[in-house]
Amino acid sequence: MSDDAGDSYTARVNAYRQELAGLRAERPRTDAVAQSRADDAHGSVTVVAAAGRLQSVEVAAQLMRMSGVELSPLVTEASNNALAETRAV
Repeated sequence: MSDDAGDSYTARVNAYRQELAGLRAERPRTDAVAQSRADDAHGSVTVVAAAGRLQSVEVAAQLMRMSGVELSPLVTEASNNALAETRAV
């Protein structure tokens, strides 16, 4: 491994460590509860998050016919929004 590659690796590892330290410092409030919903023409996905963790995920029955590729963006959107709201509270 050349010195340039080693320096690049070290810089990336240090950046990841700083990012992780920032995430640990910004712990969500334990009393924060948020609900988010992502809608599709066929129904919705509702996610409840509390204390920075998902508490429940409800998927409309009509959406259960969708493929994972079609459904996953809705679940991801609702989950990320709910988690972001718990951090913002």
